[in-house]
Amino acid sequence: MVDKTHDGISGNLTVAQAAQLLGVSANQVRQLIATGELKAMKAGPVWMIPHMAVESRRDIGWGAGRRLAPANAWALLLLANGDEVPWLDRRARWRLRHYLEVHRLADIRSRLVDRGRHAAYRAHPSLLDGLRDDTALMLTGATGAMAMRLGLIGGAGSVDAYVGADDLDGVVDRHHLRESRGDPNVTLRVVPPIDVAWPLGHVAPVSAIALDLLESSEPRARQVGAELLVGLGR
Repeated sequence: MVDKTHDGISGNLTVAQAAQLLGVSANQVRQLIATGELKAMKAGPVWMIPHMAVESRRDIGWGAGRRLAPANAWALLLLANGDEVPWLDRRARWRLRHYLEVHRLADIRSRLVDRGRHAAYRAHPSLLDGLRDDTALMLTGATGAMAMRLGLIGGAGSVDAYVGADDLDGVVDRHHLRESRGDPNVTLRVVPPIDVAWPLGHVAPVSAIALDLLESSEPRARQVGAELLVGLGR
């Protein structure tokens, strides 16, 4: 049965209900959960999936082409941000720039999902400031937008950031993070090892922040994400 929020909008969906809305099989939904592409929480043996997460995944679409390898996904995001990608050869840079000329970032989100796998944690509120300052993290989403003063306020009670896979265990230990399936206040987007110095900076490129804001359940965050992409011409 679908869980309802107080305003009547569907809150959580089962795997079968999510599959029906997405037009895919239940196994494909479970695969999306396993890879972190679809946020979900465990209620006993049953996966419960936020309705907003399903809507966001449906907006991404399924036919935008093959997913880019993490290094290429980040290269494309940096190019969209107006930054350089010296680790790519000239021909690879030309291909990605040409791709950006004919595709909007919002339309190719399904090709960029491997930039980071979602992992949900719970931290004591008193530790969040220290977590935000950890140099192993690259802040994104609402956390990155607030750090760069990009038009979002609030959100001090949570952290959204990218972390390299090799640094994940250290971050979890240093800040006493606990895996959370029900009420996370920390989202770590785990980036697999790539031949690039990581993190790229303490705050993610605006292009990445914008895409991550589009995944938010908060209407204002999604609006800011869309406005940032317009500002980038993407």
